[in-house]
Parts: sequence; C-alpha cells; structure tokens
Amino acid sequence: MGISKKLSGKSILQDGMQLIALNVALLLANNAMAAYSPLLISVQDSMIKFRQDQTLVADSNPNIVLSAARNEAETGQILLFAPSGVGKLSVAISPLTHATDKNAHITDGRAFLVHYADIDMPTKTSDTAGAWPDGLVPLTQAFSIKPGKQQSVWLKFKIDKAAKAGLYQGTVTVSQNGGQVAAIPVKLNVWNITLPDTIHLPSVIGLDYGSIKKFDGGTSKISAYYQALADSRAVPIDLFNSNPSYAINNGQSEVNFEPYMQQYRLAYRQKAPLMIPFSMNWPVDSAVYPLFSDEYNQLTVDYLKKTAAYFSSQGLLDQAYVYIGEIDEPKTAEQYALVEGFATILKVADPRLKLLLTIHAECPDCGGKTIDKLDQDNILWAPNITFYDSKAMKLESGLLGLLPKVSAVPSGWDASFSRKLAAQNRPFWWYLNPWTFVTRNPSYKYPNLYIDHQGIEQRIIGWMAFGHDVKVIGFWNATYWQTTTDPWVSVPKGEEGSSIAGDGSLFYPVNGVASATGQAQPDLPITAIRLELLRESSEDYELLYLLKEKGKTEAAKAIANQAAASLQNYLSDADKLKLLREQVADAILQP
Repeated sequence: MGISKKLSGKSILQDGMQLIALNVALLLANNAMAAYSPLLISVQDSMIKFRQDQTLVADSNPNIVLSAARNEAETGQILLFAPSGVGKLSVAISPLTHATDKNAHITDGRAFLVHYADIDMPTKTSDTAGAWPDGLVPLTQAFSIKPGKQQSVWLKFKIDKAAKAGLYQGTVTVSQNGGQVAAIPVKLNVWNITLPDTIHLPSVIGLDYGSIKKFDGGTSKISAYYQALADSRAVPIDLFNSNPSYAINNGQSEVNFEPYMQQYRLAYRQKAPLMIPFSMNWPVDSAVYPLFSDEYNQLTVDYLKKTAAYFSSQGLLDQAYVYIGEIDEPKTAEQYALVEGFATILKVADPRLKLLLTIHAECPDCGGKTIDKLDQDNILWAPNITFYDSKAMKLESGLLGLLPKVSAVPSGWDASFSRKLAAQNRPFWWYLNPWTFVTRNPSYKYPNLYIDHQGIEQRIIGWMAFGHDVKVIGFWNATYWQTTTDPWVSVPKGEEGSSIAGDGSLFYPVNGVASATGQAQPDLPITAIRLELLRESSEDYELLYLLKEKGKTEAAKAIANQAAASLQNYLSDADKLKLLREQVADAILQP
C-alpha cells in the first residue's frame, strides 16, 4: 500500500521525488537545528563536580564572581549542555580590567577543557558510578559536546604579586563556529593582601618515573612534571636518578652531591621538604655488609655525617629528612626493630637528622601502644589522617583466607600525643592514602583525593591542617600508571590495579592529549582537579597563616574550626566555605 498508489493525482515517480525532497529538507532542517541547538549554560563553583550524565539546570543570567589575594590563583567553572549535541565550540577569556584604573589589568586567565574519568566501581557502596570530571586540559582548540552529555570548562585566574587591589571585570565568551553564543561577565575582587612566597603547607607527592618514561616516551619530560608539581605548591618525594656519587677508597668514603643537586635545582623553587638519598641497601649494601654490623653501621654513619654537613652548608638541613621504603607503614615487630635501629644510627651520625615515618595500621605482634613503641625525638611523624584520628587499620584473614576482614582499632594517637610533639617543637605531617581500608567504610567521611567525591573534600584539607597544626600533606604518587594500558582510557587504580579509581594518579601524561580530548599537546602534564583543589587548599591555609601572623591566632583557629569542626564533620557547601575565605580576608585587613 502507501506509495504504490497515486498520492496527489501525479505519477508515482513524481510523488516519490516529492517524498525524497521532503526527507532531504527535514534532514537539512534537523542538521541545522543540531548545529544551532540551544546551548544551556550554568556557572558553578569549581569545588562542585558534576558527572557528565547529570541533568543541567541552566542559569537565567550566568555570571562569574571570584575573590582572591595577590600571589594566588582562583578557579571557577562553566557547564555547557546542548540536548542534541553541538560542535565547533570555543571559549575565550578577555583581560580583566580594574573598575577604577583602566591601566590595571589581570591578563593571566586560562580555560581548561575537563576530561572525564569513567568510574565503573565507586569508591564506596554509597557512591555513584559514571563519568566524573578529573583532568584539566588547556583549551586551545574547538571542541564538541555529545548529545545528552554536559561539558565542564574550568577557568583559572592567576593574580600577580604587583596587582592593584580592587574589582576587576571582564568577559568569558562562548562561541560556536566563530559566532558568539554567550558573553558571561566576570568580576574578580582582588584583596589588598599578598600571599607569601614561602609555602607553609606544601604537598610532598611521589612520581613514578618508570610510568613517565613508558607513557611520555622517555625521560625528557621529567622536568615538566617537576614544574607541574611546583605549580601545585608541591615537591616530589624523591628526585629522578639523583643518588650522589659514592665510592669507598682505602677504607674512606667519597661522596659527590652534584648529581643530586642538579635534579634539586630543577624540582625546587624554594626551600621545601627534601628527602636525603638513602635506603637500607644504599649507599651501604647490606648483602655485603650485614645489616647493623659494625662495618655497616660505621660506613652508614660516615655517609650520613657527610650528608648532614653538606646539606647544612647549603642551608637545606632543616628541611631534610630520611625516608626508608623498607620500613614504610611498619606493622610487624621486625619492622619496628628496623625503625629503632635506623633512628639510632641517625642520632649517632647527626642529631639534626630526622627519620620520616608513615603509619596507618596496628602492629599485632608488637604489644602495647604503637606510638610508644616507635617514638623517638628524631622521628618525623607522618600519620595517615585516620591514624591521627585514633583509628588504626586492623587486618585479619577472612573466610577461608579469601577476603581480608578489615576493622579499625585504637591507634594510640590522641590529643595528649599531639601536645607532646608541640611541646618538643616537633612538627608532623598528614598523608592521604586512598587504600586505607577504614576510609572506604560509608560511615566514615574523611577528606580524600577520590575522583568520585565532591571537590570540597579536597579543598577542606588546608583548613583542617591549619586547625591541627599540620605542616605538610603527603600522597604516595601522582603518576603510577603501571597497571593500566592507557591512563586516558582506563582509570589507574593503584599498585595492584584493584584499588580506588585514581589512586596513585594526580596527573595525566602529555602524550595522548590529542586523541583523548582533541586538544593540542601541551608542554606540561595534565593536572587533575583533585591536585588543583589541593593547591587551592594550601592557599587557603596561607590566608589563615597571615591572620595568625597578625597576632590573631585564636580568630584564625575559630574560623578554621567553622570550616571543619572535626576530621569527619566539615562543610559540604562550597558557598559557605567561600564566605569563610571572605571572613578571613576581612579579619586580615582589619587593624
């Protein structure tokens, strides 16, 4: 039936041609509608993460309002959505001009296309799978939005130390195929406050150089990773290929630190925590000289003495520490004995040398309080945040030995131990370890670096650190991609490939940017939102530090406690946290 009959008194051929013409016209119309599909826009705080499939509620009058000090960077984001999809979009940021001085400008405004990480297994049973925002790719090319998917564009404004205080205004322009779609007003209030160059809450983060070599084609880009860490107010745990030259001639050791200092000069812009090259088997090989034998001890003490003297001559010893991977996170009596032995060697070599000790679990065969067993005056403590909060991980064999049974037991770290360290003028660190099992329990709400958690859980860290007098934030790795075939496609999941999504990864490699995002290959690795928010939390810490330096310690602590009453009770509202930033700034500016 249908077209087998005449439809309009014309021939079947004529009718058929009419239908074809009609279908072509409809197709062209649909394509035109898709090409100029209404673009929905929403301005959101950069702490708020939207999955790519979440429903977007457009702003009727989108505008961007930010506040910042000089010598810091502040971020925001715009969300874009076109129901039928849209292509050839671009975003441009105009210079921001001072409201009363037309010669004063902020020109360092940058746009980033957000890369989404596919989370197939959420961190906790209460979390949600899906495409979560993570990588920040410099936006240099036109981009597309897929039908039914939203796209986040991050904005970052860096305020120079010499910037004039006051209100700056500009525009973020969204265009399609060269034609303007939206002009979003930007207002940035620069406080008459300058953050210090010295970083009072640095992050110390590992780099897996094997992964960098594998995915970025060798070692030529390692200095770029150093720079990206420095831009994030962070330094690497260890430096690449940096052991000093060491030899024993006629019973005397010879040490040349120049290979180490070459890497140091690439990675460090200022004084910050610095790991002394050392391990159980370097420079003294325990296979040749049995561990803690007279020969081993003598050679090790000699090396550490020379190291302490050299670091002191360079003005670096007060930031230096010894970290021994073999006793990382000790949880056996044997490891405890090693901690005691090496702490003693360091004291003999030079009492100023500190032994960094990370810890998160109980020692079931040690007996007594973990803290009391390990503590010495040259131990530089770095507890996992849950261990600091009096919870140590207890691990037992599960049913038939298949699945471990995990629970929390008292760690021994309490307020009295923190007061003891303060009385002895012994600073301590926190470290964030996503694989600390207790933090995966839905009933626990510690801040973290999880991809599939809201960004305020990263930005709150600096506020908590100030409230608890923490001096450094540690994270084990930013480039551990050994268990994935492509970090852009398959989200890294720690050392064994079965941890939490994003564990050990705060960067994306330089190579692969074009194929994954359509953007030009940048000079620096791609920073994750999580690391960017950790940087911002460190800058929040600086504001609190400045208030403290004005003699208003109690006021600074009180505001920090409003942000985070405890390690599990903290603000979840980004706007409220921004209001507290304003409150800190106002208090600094008051006489």
